[in-house]
Amino acid sequence: MLLLYAMSFLYPQFLLGLLALSIPILIHLFNFRKAKKVYFSNNQFLQLVREASSSKLRLKHWLVLLSRLFFVAFLVFTFTQPFIPAKEEQLDGNDVLIYLDNSMSMSNESRNGVSGLEEGLTYVNSLLSLYPKGTNYIFLTNEFSSSSKFFKNGDEVKELVTETHLSGVSRDFNQVLSRLQAESEKFDAQNADFYFISDFQKTTVGEPQNWNLRKGANYHYIPVEFNEISNVFVDTVFLNNPFLIAHENNTLSAVLRNEGNSNLEDLEVRLFINEVQYYTASLTLMVGDSKTIHFNLPNNLPDHSKFRLSFEEFPVTFDNDFYFNLDRKGKIRVAEVHSRNASPLPGKAFGNTQLFEFRAFTEENVNYNELSQSNLIILNEVDKLDAPLRELLEDFISLGKSVVVIPSSNPRSSTYSYLEDIRIKSFTAFSAPKQNLASLDLENPFFENIFENREEEFEMPLARPYMKLQGGSESLISYKTGEPFLLRGGIKDNVYFFATPFRDAFTSFQKHAIFVPVLYRIASFSKEGGDQLYYSVTDPFVMLGIERSDNDDVFKLKRPGAEIIPVQRSAAQGLFLELPKDVLIPGFYDLSLRDELKGLLSFNYDKRESYPDQFHGKDLKVALAHHENVSIYESKDAMEFFREMKSIHSGVELWRLCLLLALAFLFFEILLIRFL
Repeated sequence: MLLLYAMSFLYPQFLLGLLALSIPILIHLFNFRKAKKVYFSNNQFLQLVREASSSKLRLKHWLVLLSRLFFVAFLVFTFTQPFIPAKEEQLDGNDVLIYLDNSMSMSNESRNGVSGLEEGLTYVNSLLSLYPKGTNYIFLTNEFSSSSKFFKNGDEVKELVTETHLSGVSRDFNQVLSRLQAESEKFDAQNADFYFISDFQKTTVGEPQNWNLRKGANYHYIPVEFNEISNVFVDTVFLNNPFLIAHENNTLSAVLRNEGNSNLEDLEVRLFINEVQYYTASLTLMVGDSKTIHFNLPNNLPDHSKFRLSFEEFPVTFDNDFYFNLDRKGKIRVAEVHSRNASPLPGKAFGNTQLFEFRAFTEENVNYNELSQSNLIILNEVDKLDAPLRELLEDFISLGKSVVVIPSSNPRSSTYSYLEDIRIKSFTAFSAPKQNLASLDLENPFFENIFENREEEFEMPLARPYMKLQGGSESLISYKTGEPFLLRGGIKDNVYFFATPFRDAFTSFQKHAIFVPVLYRIASFSKEGGDQLYYSVTDPFVMLGIERSDNDDVFKLKRPGAEIIPVQRSAAQGLFLELPKDVLIPGFYDLSLRDELKGLLSFNYDKRESYPDQFHGKDLKVALAHHENVSIYESKDAMEFFREMKSIHSGVELWRLCLLLALAFLFFEILLIRFL
């Protein structure tokens, strides 16, 4: 009864056919009521047989009558095409904007045994079949292609769907939302329907409750959920000594993470150098754990070396290879600005022309162009900085390049006011006696591998407790009182401040065995702000420590089968290349100028895509509960989604069910007549 009350009919005029229900009743009255003669040989059983046969026939007659009545009734209902009205308004062909996430995380296996992207494409096709012809669509993927700036019809979108594939481009969800809303406003689509089909990764989605949703529009979120959330990936790769120097021992470290829901034992990790396997390591990773593996590098590497870390892990395989490169060719550019009476020892320490390009300028005669192109600037006993030099140093430090400050015997606190977090606290009387500096902390990464043989104790140089420094991030070398002798700080820990001049009256540090290794280590760390070991395919640009001798020079990125000419410009800190993120794929690219190899760049997928943790439908419902114009679907597959959307917007059609019931009652009547 409740179902009949909720039903509506597309062709109610066919309900007149219910008058045909009188036909089975008439047949019942005039056919089954006919008297029949029964001949019996023995009269004593006549009454019992008559009663038993009559009861059986009466039951059969009523069942046959009911079967015929139901057959006729449901046959009539079939022609009236009954349906349960939709809960919401019918999809009427408003402007529809669809976003399909085709980032690499969508390569994971969905609950239906296919990739997340394949599942998402099925959802898109379902949407296209739900809306009437004439609907205008915008179809957007992570590439933000030019075709997504214009409305298209359903057939054109279907063609785009067939061309959609996984992409290395990763987008923040707010970027996607802003792009689609901007397109709808451009075409004045105020009441548009927005559909977002994605795995809703937490690393790219952000906080759903902070999404800026527009009033008047309808937002539909379709999460693609995965069977298992499992993935191991390379989190980072670094050198213990960030600058690769010929014939110097160095160690490569790689950090691997297990962001899955199961422990992984005996994972075999292989290191390839120029496509030759050099090392193999095996490790066990617990859920949510990370481990660092170390490889000793050969000291006879060529100028440009290609490195690849590789392992086998399923079901997510796109990040099983990690690419990076090491460049041993470039020299460290060191520039010194000194007073006329400053110690010459820092300049002599960088006299190795195979490793360093050293330039020295007096404080009265500074070449600002060469200074800005250096990796390391040494201020050697400079009493006063003019405004241009102060401004250059501020920019220099902010770019991550290194500065060493060696104070003069008559320093002014105001001279170093450009430093972010290092200050001269006070001065000690010059008569204070010299004392041995505290032993070095050889476990500090700054001193790692600085000495080939570690001795338990060796005599440290003497220094007068002359200048007391405060701030910074750490004291690399200290007095025994704990006061810093060499303090490191700055925006990126790239400022090194000594507490005394390099003069015999203040310290013996400049004559000690650790003097040159410490300056070399500072110089090697200064190179860290230059070319990186690897980049992401989603990086907007790269900055390289390369000069363009001519503005007409064009640098190219080459890999087998492809040549890319990026947008490029020169700046004081080097060469900027704008990366075409929709073209780059992981691997190695030769940087060439006029067919001459100038460098090597390595690219990997965005690390955010390797974190598989996602927002499920129930999470989105909680986060977006305060929005009335939001619908969230938790369908198991596209077919269930299609049925759900039909029931919400088109109602539930019942004519097929009525036809099946009519045939069922007809078949039931045949069985009754044949066997009962």
